[in-house]
Amino acid sequence: MCQWYTSQSPLIPSQGIPLNLLDLFQSYDPTCHHLLRSTKLFLSDIINTDTPPVISTHQLVTLIGNATNLTNTPDTAFLIGQRFFNSDSGPANAVLLNSPNLYIALETLQRFQPLLSPLMTLKFFHDEQDCFIFWRDDSGSHKLNTKLVEIMTVALVSYCKRQFGQHPPWKIYFNYRAPNHLEQYWLHIGENLYFNTAICAMRIPKEYLFKQWREESLSYTLRKTQAEAQLSLLPAQQSLISRVNCVIATGLQTGDKRYMQLETVAEALKISSATLKRHLKFYNTSYQKLLDQERLYQAVYLMHKEKLTQSAIAEKLGFHDNSSYRRSLKRLTGILPSELGLI
Repeated sequence: MCQWYTSQSPLIPSQGIPLNLLDLFQSYDPTCHHLLRSTKLFLSDIINTDTPPVISTHQLVTLIGNATNLTNTPDTAFLIGQRFFNSDSGPANAVLLNSPNLYIALETLQRFQPLLSPLMTLKFFHDEQDCFIFWRDDSGSHKLNTKLVEIMTVALVSYCKRQFGQHPPWKIYFNYRAPNHLEQYWLHIGENLYFNTAICAMRIPKEYLFKQWREESLSYTLRKTQAEAQLSLLPAQQSLISRVNCVIATGLQTGDKRYMQLETVAEALKISSATLKRHLKFYNTSYQKLLDQERLYQAVYLMHKEKLTQSAIAEKLGFHDNSSYRRSLKRLTGILPSELGLI
């Protein structure tokens, strides 16, 4: 098995998330011609064959972009999000829907990320009081990034509301300014919203992580085995971006400053620096951008989970001094390190 898959790798069963999208927006486009434009997919192949196509993240991003353009309404991403996890379209979805509690559900979203949330990767940790959840771009779809954040935030909020039987006390943070369609956020996500923050994050009291929804059943165990088998058939179990992020994170956590350099990461991936640059360019990103984002995530983690001082965080993240750390964070997010504690 390869170390990673690319945005062109066949990954997503077309009768899963893609078919749900076609069902949702077919009233706008009965033939699905506009929805499938530039995806290289045909409706007949998806619904009328015993071996429906398996599509790439690039094709899924194109499909979501087509749906957004076709409807031209502010609630499109929110409607997609409501259906994202709440349909039994495969063994991984069945495992998620029958998870015993939120903690195991979040672990399930991480383990089966290519099958459940192929466009964004979920990260989470908890301290003594709260659980912090982060959605990170895994597809390079920067033009649709805000829409994808909306989709995945609503997906998890909707899923948890269904599992808990009520709306948990979320606090949701967005690293962009409040949109004109703020009423859609209130309607589908809630009112504890914070904009122009350093990072997109979801926060929920730790006690909700372990509130039991149900016991593990025999069918749950069977579905989990089936999901593992499906995962093993994929070309890889993480994207190139996720793989690079993991290598950078390992370097930051171990204090190995060699991983501050693209050449060291390329060597760890067993490719040349030029090849890595070319791959990252295709994802509309660069090594420096990924390093900045990983440092930001690690800074939030070290502040909330490890309770480190700003000086200790700066040293841990490979900065020469506090001033360099402050300048870097200010350039990246527009805020000072001390303000990360507000998340």
